[in-house]
Amino acid sequence: MEIVEQISHVNIDALHLFERAKGYINQIEKQIDELTNGFSYIIHEKIPELFKGGTDLFYDAVVGEMDAHYQIINRNYKKVSEQLVEFKQQVQDVAVTFANRDQALANAITLKSGLTQEAGSIQKTNHYSLEPSKYLPLNMRIKQMKLDIEFKS
Repeated sequence: MEIVEQISHVNIDALHLFERAKGYINQIEKQIDELTNGFSYIIHEKIPELFKGGTDLFYDAVVGEMDAHYQIINRNYKKVSEQLVEFKQQVQDVAVTFANRDQALANAITLKSGLTQEAGSIQKTNHYSLEPSKYLPLNMRIKQMKLDIEFKS
């Protein structure tokens, strides 16, 4: 081995060949340790700071606003559902009334007489007014303020 090293002027020592690779592996290991420590710092130090006192007032305000908005949405949903049930009944009543009216008209033509049957009744339309929600835009502003404060801290 020494003869080849003397002739070629290249160090063929096995330790020398793997020394660079070992250096790269050590460097990668060091960077992985730094990354792991960084994650650990974020998980154990920074994230718990977000849940410490002082920010829960904003959280409570956001939750309260969302709950109030949900209550309005729920009441409006019930009104719209009732209106859809009534509309369905009205459509069915119109279909039955048209069928009866057509039959009565066909009978009158066949018998060469006038219409004797009434048109029938259809359920009246009730008017529902939906409740507007002021909470959603306000909630979004509060949420944005909280987000800005958290990013600054």
